[in-house]
Amino acid sequence: KGTLDEQLHEARELFHKNTRHCVSKIMQLAKQGQPEAMFLAAEFLYRGLCIRQDDELAADYALKSLEAGFEGAYGFLAMLYYCGLGVEKDEEKAAHYRELALRSEHAYCHKHLGHMFIEGIGCEQDVHKGREHLLKAIDAGDLEAVVLLGFYNASRIVNEDTDQDMHLLLASAELHDPAAMNLIGRLFISTGAFDNSHELIREGMGYVIDAAHSEWPDAPSSWVGISWFRKTKRRTPFRI
Repeated sequence: KGTLDEQLHEARELFHKNTRHCVSKIMQLAKQGQPEAMFLAAEFLYRGLCIRQDDELAADYALKSLEAGFEGAYGFLAMLYYCGLGVEKDEEKAAHYRELALRSEHAYCHKHLGHMFIEGIGCEQDVHKGREHLLKAIDAGDLEAVVLLGFYNASRIVNEDTDQDMHLLLASAELHDPAAMNLIGRLFISTGAFDNSHELIREGMGYVIDAAHSEWPDAPSSWVGISWFRKTKRRTPFRI
């Protein structure tokens, strides 16, 4: 079976083929104490990705991953403590973890810092700085940061270089990332419906169907209708 690290690598390779199977494998490795798997388990639980949503358990796994030396958890914990999600709200701890995240070059830290700056969670809202952090996360290989940036572009919250950002999202979809396929599919369907373009709608549905085949949990709902968040002040972050 190989080491826990090798098993984690193999489990992550399943993500593009079957999201549900990937999550199940990583949750098993988290229970065995693999540090990065514990952090990923925290994110899955926070988002309710193919598993029951549970903020308290998410915070517990994130703290355990940090105790095991995984610094990628800094940004995530800063957000949890500032919002009081799964832990008692503590702005001092949130600021502490945010500072540690800012000193780190870890992709996960950049992703969560980008999310926090764009939303104004625990810091002054700075869309430009948030986008820079998401781009750094993308450069470090975090495909979820691609989807976040694409989402913010679609929501008209980030529009600094929409063509480049949406190109990144499309490239990620071409690599069969299920979250990217689902989002780009929804965008094509929405645009096609607005422009009365059956070709664009068909192309969008193709991406959504591929995401559904990968068991991406949001894909089936994309068949029903398209809706986007408006730019509003949020007290707690949404869960993409």
